[in-house]
Amino acid sequence: MKSILVGVVGLFAIVFLLLPVVAWAEGTGTSLQLTLPAQAKVGDKVRITATLKDSEGRPIQNARIYFSSPTSFLNYKGEMEIDDALTDAKGIASVEFAARQEKTNTVNARFKGSTAYKAGEASGTIVVGASSPAYVARAGVELPSVDISPAVPNQVLLSAGLPSKLEFPIAGVWMLVLVLTVIWSLYMITMILVLRIASEPERRGSM
Repeated sequence: MKSILVGVVGLFAIVFLLLPVVAWAEGTGTSLQLTLPAQAKVGDKVRITATLKDSEGRPIQNARIYFSSPTSFLNYKGEMEIDDALTDAKGIASVEFAARQEKTNTVNARFKGSTAYKAGEASGTIVVGASSPAYVARAGVELPSVDISPAVPNQVLLSAGLPSKLEFPIAGVWMLVLVLTVIWSLYMITMILVLRIASEPERRGSM
C-alpha cells in the first residue's frame, strides 16, 4: 500500500515538473500589428511598419518579419515577397513598398514563430491611384512674342486718331529754315530776271 502511494505521488510530481516544459514548447502568444498608408500614387515609395508584441504587450526584439503581397498571373496565384526585416527594441520592423500598379494592393506581414513565441500575421490594403502627369499637353504651337509694330521716327508723335502734334529737333528746324530761304531766294531772283526780260523790248523801242 505504501509503495502504491509513493508511486502516485511520484507520478504527480513528474506531471507537475513537465507542465512548464510543455507550455514553453507551445510558445508564448503574440500579436502582430501592421501600419501602412491608406493611399498612394503610382511611382510612390511608402513605408510599411509591423509591430510584434507578446501576449502581455511586451515588444519582441530580433524577430524576423516577412512582408508580401498576393499576386496572380494567368492561372497562378501566390505571394510576391516585398522584403523582410528584424524587429528593433520596440518590436518594430519596417520595409519600403514601391507602388507600381494602379489598383488596391493587399500587404501581408508574417512572423513564422520560434521556440519561445507563437507565429502571427496581419494584413492591410493600399489603394494606389494614377500619378499626376509630368506635363500638360496644349494644342497648337507657342511662339515667342515679338513686337512687330512699325518704328515711328522720334520727330513725329501719333495719337490713336489723327496727328495731334509735330515735334522737330532743333537741327531739323534750322535745316527747314535754310531750305525755305534758298527757295524764296531763287524765286525772287527768277522773278527779277523775268521782269528784266519783259522790260527789255520797251527800252529798245524808246531808243
